[in-house]
Amino acid sequence: KKALRCYIEAYDNKRPSGNSVDLAKAYLNAILSIQEKAEWDSVDILNYDSLSSYLAAHKDTPYFDQLEDAMWDIVKYETTDIYLVSRFAEDMHKCGRTSKHISEAEKIISVHKDWKVVQSNPTLESVHKYWMEHKDGVYAKDALYLSGYDALEKIPEFAEGLFQIQ
Repeated sequence: KKALRCYIEAYDNKRPSGNSVDLAKAYLNAILSIQEKAEWDSVDILNYDSLSSYLAAHKDTPYFDQLEDAMWDIVKYETTDIYLVSRFAEDMHKCGRTSKHISEAEKIISVHKDWKVVQSNPTLESVHKYWMEHKDGVYAKDALYLSGYDALEKIPEFAEGLFQIQ
């Protein structure tokens, strides 16, 4: 690889007759492609750190769709782990590629922030408002329990929601 790169650098802009820069570039690309395939094959697709490391090293990988899906599969089962969801969003932004799951991740982050506000001051009104806005969210059940059983009598939607979740 090093010899090919040196040859390309030396003769790319100086094209004397018999120059083989194009052939050297083709060989180098083939070597890099084989090397990247071998590195991709060694990635543990069930390990977020392994996937993230590969992405950091290969931002232009041809395996991006598979890589992103594997990362998201791990994240979506841990949606209450806001660190992991935030890390996914950060990894996608860092690589500069268009992510098909970034809007979902950002929505989860937003819902988490809303939930933290409710937890810090859990009035019946704030919990009810949160629950009405996020009935299908990851913290919907927590909101029902946080409201307390007296809320079940005061706000009928809570009682209905509790029975739907169980």
